[in-house]
Amino acid sequence: MKILPLASGSTGNALLVQENDTSILIDAGIGPRILKQRLASSGVALNDIRACLLTHEHSDHTQALARVTFPKSIKMVANAETWLAVEQQLDTSVYDFYELPVGNLINLGDLSVQSLPISHDGVNPVAYLVHAKSGKSFLYATDFGIMPKWFPHALKLADYVFIEANHDRQMLITGPYPSHLKRRVASPYGHLSNDQTAQILSKYLTPKTKKIYLGHLSQTNNTPQLALRTVSTALLNQGFDLNRLEIEAAAP
Repeated sequence: MKILPLASGSTGNALLVQENDTSILIDAGIGPRILKQRLASSGVALNDIRACLLTHEHSDHTQALARVTFPKSIKMVANAETWLAVEQQLDTSVYDFYELPVGNLINLGDLSVQSLPISHDGVNPVAYLVHAKSGKSFLYATDFGIMPKWFPHALKLADYVFIEANHDRQMLITGPYPSHLKRRVASPYGHLSNDQTAQILSKYLTPKTKKIYLGHLSQTNNTPQLALRTVSTALLNQGFDLNRLEIEAAAP
């Protein structure tokens, strides 16, 4: 199983998961030209993508669909509520849509993907747990304000984890965002802080996980160094060996 974050943050989100000849995208929030450039490092063409799974309807996860050059051959996968919300923003009539109800699983070549509910201010946002034919598993969970009940169990299954560490609380409080936006980010329907992510991982992470990607870092209220330091310190304090556990801050 290969994981390649292509973009992560408020300006756009997209990630490649690959197993043998099966390649899927999770979210498509950056333009096709940049997608092609970043996929090229893995030898994957945009037309090779079997499906694109959407976590929710916000434009930083869907904006590629509005571009003429985004391949219409890519199957779009989401729950019905999310897809309806996307349809209200974009012309989606040219896409082949497959409905994946929350909690259900779809088989895509050498990958199978289960959607799982999260708390965010979309109509029906989800995380994804991806299982590969090789036996490896990957948990993608971003854009959520509180830990869902299913998270500890899913984390125990995951060899690789992509989780958001959106903001530093103090930077958010003292930063330039207007009050209503600060409340939104810090709410149960907003985003996880560095401290929240550190607490979740230090409590529930198991030795099965070999790599953690910290994603959706705010460019205004966080830094990669601060996110990495907060999470790494919490894991070290719980006795985790960071020589065997890789932690990476995903680039915008």
